[in-house]
Amino acid sequence: MKKISKLLSIILTLIIVISNIPMSNIVASAATDIESLTITPSRPLYVGLDEWYGVIDYTLDIVYKDGRCEKFVYDVRNFVWGGDLYFEQSVPLEIGTYKVPISYQGYTTDCVIQVKENPYNKLTISSENGLTLYFTKKDGSIVKAQPYDMYAGRGDSDCAFCELYTDNGNFRAEFHFESYNSNKNVKLVIGSLESNVLEKNDWFKAETFCEEMINPVQESFSIPYNGEITEENIDEIIGMITVHFPISEEGHINYGDMEADMLNGEEIRQAIAYVFGIENVDLSLSKKYDSSTDTVLFFGGGIGRLLPSTIEYVDNTWVFRRYGDLWSSESVWQMVLNDDLKIISVNWCDKKENHVFSDWTVTKHPTCTETGLMINSCLCCGTEESQSIQAIGHEDADVDAYCDNCDELLCNHNCHKGGIAGFFWKITNFFNRIFGSNKVCDCGVAHY
Repeated sequence: MKKISKLLSIILTLIIVISNIPMSNIVASAATDIESLTITPSRPLYVGLDEWYGVIDYTLDIVYKDGRCEKFVYDVRNFVWGGDLYFEQSVPLEIGTYKVPISYQGYTTDCVIQVKENPYNKLTISSENGLTLYFTKKDGSIVKAQPYDMYAGRGDSDCAFCELYTDNGNFRAEFHFESYNSNKNVKLVIGSLESNVLEKNDWFKAETFCEEMINPVQESFSIPYNGEITEENIDEIIGMITVHFPISEEGHINYGDMEADMLNGEEIRQAIAYVFGIENVDLSLSKKYDSSTDTVLFFGGGIGRLLPSTIEYVDNTWVFRRYGDLWSSESVWQMVLNDDLKIISVNWCDKKENHVFSDWTVTKHPTCTETGLMINSCLCCGTEESQSIQAIGHEDADVDAYCDNCDELLCNHNCHKGGIAGFFWKITNFFNRIFGSNKVCDCGVAHY
């Protein structure tokens, strides 16, 4: 009985000791490769502007037990799509400084987060070239923000909820439309700030269209479309269309180890005409087309991800770019629309080897003696390459000893010299003519 009592006493003592150990120490001592972790927020949270701790970025400085060091930014997209950074308690949205335990890969540390008064008292938006935000601080200074991605969620036709990612921070926002279909009256609400009302929202319709259309093609490395549907791009275009539009299924078929849908060919043609403005596309360009049933085999759509994007209005076209895909954050998609939201081109590059270069533009024309220069740039990422243009050399078609292009004297013989040498040449040439000795210079002028 004494042994049992002693054992119970030991167990009780262990429970008391363990209960007094901070939970973060227990977690930190669990199986993890991390030696130390520092988490730094990108900015304070603002009362009345930010609704949760996930709208700002956090920089993680990690030291591993094997000596490796790593530093990266855990941004709002990680929170939206789920990641391995966990807040073990919420951050009170009241002015103050809070020490919040945060866990990452089995290691827990405290992060100091400040909550401050909202420094902004006015929000103004402009849509001259996409969407631009202007935050006015209480001291009168203005901070400009250009969105590079808008959507973590969707709303109905008169209100859209989103995460707004800008070059000046991240915000949870709402777009309100009083008359969406007539392109009028759009207002942005961020926390307690309400913007002015814009009377045109074409940029939003173009952005939404591109976001929805480009998501399905992200499983493909390339969808080179520049006004012509070919054997090389038709399957990817059909893949884009079938995810965006409810194409009727005419049946199913086993295709190897996969099951494919047999999609209605005429509905695909109509959808392509609607999106690309190309009527009666020849579906036989696709090897997956069956002319006997007028169907196209389809193996499922792509996977959409929330990735940074921009849209701008350039030369009467909407230019949409999305940065990153399922494999690399370095890649860039570009989709160009006309004013009727018909797709003009879709291209992709990886910022390394696969670029989509524009036509060459001459920036320096060659002369007779100097080389010129021409450049072109990738339509997607803007990478430039240059090439020299060979000097054109002198020309003298009329054989007058002067270059037809630059008027430079091409002959250094006495026949072209002034002064005493030129004077003696004229006298000598005179007698040469009298005695029939009319020698001709390579420049075409007679001389001695």
